Amino acid sequence: MADIGVLYPVATMQAYAQFDRGGGLHPGLRMPEDTDLNALSDLLTCGIRRDFTFLHPEIVDEKCRTEGNRLCLENRVNFEAYRVIIIPSVSVIHWSNLKKIKAFYDAGGKVIATTRLPALSAEFGDDGEISRTAANMFAPSLANVEGYTKRTNQAGGASYFIPSLNDNGVALAAALQDAMPVADVRFGPGVPRFTHLPQSGSGPPKEGQHTGMFSYIHKVKEGRHIYFMANSTDAAVETEVVLRGDLALQCWNPHDGTRKDVNTRIITEHGILCTQAHLKLDALKTVFLVEKK
Repeated sequence: MADIGVLYPVATMQAYAQFDRGGGLHPGLRMPEDTDLNALSDLLTCGIRRDFTFLHPEIVDEKCRTEGNRLCLENRVNFEAYRVIIIPSVSVIHWSNLKKIKAFYDAGGKVIATTRLPALSAEFGDDGEISRTAANMFAPSLANVEGYTKRTNQAGGASYFIPSLNDNGVALAAALQDAMPVADVRFGPGVPRFTHLPQSGSGPPKEGQHTGMFSYIHKVKEGRHIYFMANSTDAAVETEVVLRGDLALQCWNPHDGTRKDVNTRIITEHGILCTQAHLKLDALKTVFLVEKK
């Protein structure tokens, strides 16, 4: 159950592939120099800690629809309603995708684009539609002091363009905070931050920069909120966690099978009720926070 959908930049990667180029590198591993998909996912997962779902272009076309100011993924098992859609650095995009994202923006949705705006269509004949739509959605002005440009519409929609992610996620975090002030899950101080994750096409972890992760997954099963917290780092993590909504929680320990009620406090953030709890996880430990029936 993620608030954020990230368009997987398949079209721009396919457009960049060069099958007749030598050098011994597989064509699928050649990417534009400004590709920022890995950096974006690292920042969302390890620094800002806002869960997201990658959306393949075909999924956007076939299974996503706008409902109010949400873009809904109509999966039978894992239905999601995105409040924010992120377009990573792309030069090429499917016109059908951008048209649907523009409709989401026009209905009051929030859209963030990073590094490079789309300019070309993956299909013949629609380059003009791509460039005009991108120009209509995103502000052409210089970035503000927080590192992004912003444009709004009368329906409450907002678009953000972040020209660079080379600020350790400061501009991305600020744009997300502006677009969605109350996160589904928010952690307080004391949580480690990692600046590198080994991923396809990237190098090995640098010395001392990768000792694991602290992350979460939020699911809803039979109307019941379930949060899985995992600490694969080498040290204990102790922090406050704030969950959107008024929830009574139990802590389920998968290591020994025990269950116990969680001491919580109901707080209000930006007019929305949230549940605050203290969380402590030893190194290499996990826990479930489960809504009580």
